[in-house]
Amino acid sequence: MMPTPPDVPAALDVPVAPDVPVATDAPDVPFAAHVPAPPIPVDVTVVETDRGEVWELAPDPMDAASRLLLRGVAAWAAEWAPGGRARLVIEAPEPTILGSGFLDPAGARALPEVTATPVHEGLAEELLEVWHAVVAAGGAVGFRREAEPAEIRPALERHLAAVVAGTSTLVTTREPGAGRLLGFGWWELARNTLFAHIAHLSRFQVRPDAQGRNLGRVQLAGMHRIARGMAGIELCELAYRSGTGVSRFYAAGGYVEVGRRPGAVRAGPADDRDSVLMMRRVDGGDLIYDGRG
Repeated sequence: MMPTPPDVPAALDVPVAPDVPVATDAPDVPFAAHVPAPPIPVDVTVVETDRGEVWELAPDPMDAASRLLLRGVAAWAAEWAPGGRARLVIEAPEPTILGSGFLDPAGARALPEVTATPVHEGLAEELLEVWHAVVAAGGAVGFRREAEPAEIRPALERHLAAVVAGTSTLVTTREPGAGRLLGFGWWELARNTLFAHIAHLSRFQVRPDAQGRNLGRVQLAGMHRIARGMAGIELCELAYRSGTGVSRFYAAGGYVEVGRRPGAVRAGPADDRDSVLMMRRVDGGDLIYDGRG
């Protein structure tokens, strides 16, 4: 458990524009028509609720529902269920359920809510609290560990201004029922029309006291679902700092390393790291290389 971060500075000076359009989910179609197979056999029952379709998941055989396998099921449902709405309807030990990405408010055993989020009052303070906690824990999200909230604040203001301008989409992850903020990231859009079909993943992070529960994988999967609903987006890309050990995490999310910039990141004195570029198709298909010199 991380120590409580220091008080967040006063409200950030970012324009609030609740009417700015944000990305939505791709149109709902019968899941058999477009959803890839789950990592293990799963019985899916579609239930209509006042919030839309919810998938009730029963991995089969039930003795296969170990934490590792349920983690794959959670990520699959977060990416492909309409709105990412899914819950477990099997009996399993509570540590197995909570360690796989499903949350248990009032026994719901539901996935967290991963949604495209417009800028609104109070949002900036929530984001800054999480961002500073991640930085203080050593997360590679643009700042050194000793950075204070005031140093992070200008970068956050720029990101939120881009959301208001429509050149970036903020995606947040919350406990079910619009509860506590668990993590967030941005899809940044290219200004150059040659790259307008690519969404760049930026500042992806999960609060330290929520890590180890598969929520990062669920958040990433939910971000792919949202990217599919963004007009013209076909590819997702990201860059990370070598030496952080995150390559396996992103590979599990379908990413492939496509290049490196040797020594491009100066993490500290005598500590130069590579900037590693990874990509995946938004539909989960294979990358297609041109191959010409």
